[in-house]
Amino acid sequence: MAVEFTLELATTETAEQIRTQAVEAAGIPTEPWLHVGMNTPSERDPITADFGIRPTVWVLFALSGDDIAALQDTMVHITSRLLDHTPADAILHHQYDMIWLIRRSGSLVVSDHPDIWTPARLALLPKPYSRAPLEFSQG
Repeated sequence: MAVEFTLELATTETAEQIRTQAVEAAGIPTEPWLHVGMNTPSERDPITADFGIRPTVWVLFALSGDDIAALQDTMVHITSRLLDHTPADAILHHQYDMIWLIRRSGSLVVSDHPDIWTPARLALLPKPYSRAPLEFSQG
């Protein structure tokens, strides 16, 4: 069973452009665990409702295997490279439950959850960033 994380971007780039960048950033085979697609923004989307971000492209990381932590490190590396490449607003989350990071108007905020962000993962992120509690509303 895969553990799924989604990076959602409010960008003018196409899903194919983002996929190409993600695969190049990975540096390892990404099939079958990385998928990219276009999103049709909706006012009812929790990301739009809670944070005012209207994502247009999503990157799905379907992680499975014996070393999920290593794949999460790769996921953070890919996310960081995508954030470096595009100024888009973005959010990385685990199934609309746990938010790992969010970038709005160029400001990157990383979850203060201690189990997510190891020093090695934090070192991968673009600077500057701040730490704060991040969560979706309970609606």
